[in-house]
Amino acid sequence: MHYFALTVLLTCLLVSPPASAGRKPELPKCGSDRQGKYWPEEANGSREKILAAARCGILHRCVKKRWTYKWERWTISFQELKGEDVSCEARPQTSVDDDPAKADEKSTLGETN
Repeated sequence: MHYFALTVLLTCLLVSPPASAGRKPELPKCGSDRQGKYWPEEANGSREKILAAARCGILHRCVKKRWTYKWERWTISFQELKGEDVSCEARPQTSVDDDPAKADEKSTLGETN
């Protein structure tokens, strides 16, 4: 009986598509020229873009695995774990003046100079 249940469970897992199968991104070829680079391409030049892609759950990095190169997904969003649609709304930019603690540090540094 246990073997039958295990067989049914494994069959269901193998036949069912993964949660992200419906919206796979088109990733470029991962090779030695892209090793260590992020996808989406915008994330390579900006820390804010890396964080935004990580929040959306779309951040990938080209890594070398033994003899081959492949894209590894580095993050997953909580919405995706819950089975919801992922919303990738841009967060508003915060400046140093918006944070009271950092604004106080900035003002005290300006007074000592």
